[in-house]
Amino acid sequence: MVTISILPQWRQLFDRDKTIQTNSFDEDILLAESWMSIGLILSSYKSWETLEYITIWIPDFFCMETIEKFKEPWMIIRFYPITNELEPDWNIIKEWKKQEYSVDFFLFVHYFGIKRDVEKAKVFCENIRCFLIEDCTHALFANSKIGKSGDFILFSPHKCLSIPDGAILKFNITSKNKAIAENILNDIKTLQRRKNDYVWLLKRVMQKMFRIQKKPTYFVEPHYGDCISRRNGIDIERISAYSERHLKRISPKQLKEYAYIRHDNLEVMNYLISKELSTCNTAIVSGSSVPFVGAYTWEGLKNKQLLANKLLEKGYCLQSWPDLPAEIKNDALHATAIKLSENIFTVPIHQSIKPQELIQKYGTRKKKQYWAEHLRIEWDKVTKEKWEIIFNKINIS
Repeated sequence: MVTISILPQWRQLFDRDKTIQTNSFDEDILLAESWMSIGLILSSYKSWETLEYITIWIPDFFCMETIEKFKEPWMIIRFYPITNELEPDWNIIKEWKKQEYSVDFFLFVHYFGIKRDVEKAKVFCENIRCFLIEDCTHALFANSKIGKSGDFILFSPHKCLSIPDGAILKFNITSKNKAIAENILNDIKTLQRRKNDYVWLLKRVMQKMFRIQKKPTYFVEPHYGDCISRRNGIDIERISAYSERHLKRISPKQLKEYAYIRHDNLEVMNYLISKELSTCNTAIVSGSSVPFVGAYTWEGLKNKQLLANKLLEKGYCLQSWPDLPAEIKNDALHATAIKLSENIFTVPIHQSIKPQELIQKYGTRKKKQYWAEHLRIEWDKVTKEKWEIIFNKINIS
């Protein structure tokens, strides 16, 4: 079944072993949600510097719900515009620099898990002496291109793995951020652990047993978020015991296997969407990326809502992301973000879906015809290790 959520395996749902293993995650700060990482960074910096206000620059193409949860009255939030390539609009940012707009933190995002030019952001932050928060919450894991440049680095494993909560905060310790990092390490000692989410477990059991999937709706329009404030009672918490236990059982080898499955699913989904929309120029995520979702654009297409309805009728789980901050609505400075919000749609391609399931559910042609059209044989391109992973995926009939 193709689901929006990542479904855990049965042995995970009914596992009674409550021991928490030690592994590479022991060096990281494990919180319940990624917005808590941002809130913890800013509050620790404020208390360390004893400042009245802190200014953070955030891209305008960003989820409003996340902002509303970490936002505090002492935070000054400035939304910087992005380009159609999902990079910061450095022309505008340089103008702001000339006008000496204050900034303590600069938030940079690797959208949809694709590596962006974070090095340019790093140089910018070094020049104006502010801190770089590198948002890798759409990435499955750090690599040589993602998660290496920020003073503070965010990951959100609960988005990519079958656990109800879980966020990772990392540091690149330097003389610049060492004192704040130490302050954060002291602050987390007082945080409570999130309670295990048994409602999440029950929902996943119901989905697996009865193949329940909420029917999605989708409208081709700019998407704005509702105001959901953290001050309604949500506190910064450490990761739940259930999520930490299962997160630490996932080996680096398993993560790489998940990456292969996601990449295979993306290749199949890109093919299917291109056939549905009769164009090959819709995919935003492709190539060697380890994708968070399949992301596509309606840009340049006619009858966009009719096309969306057609995909929904065929069972595609269309979603919009992000729900933009209400502050940028009708502001010409943020026209690109608003246009992107209207034109970008996403579909799930996570590791609890198999490529053959996508073909069986959405493919209108025989499997052999799909493989004949889609694949190009290249010799000596697959290592022995990858071939073993691929071989183990084959269903024995």
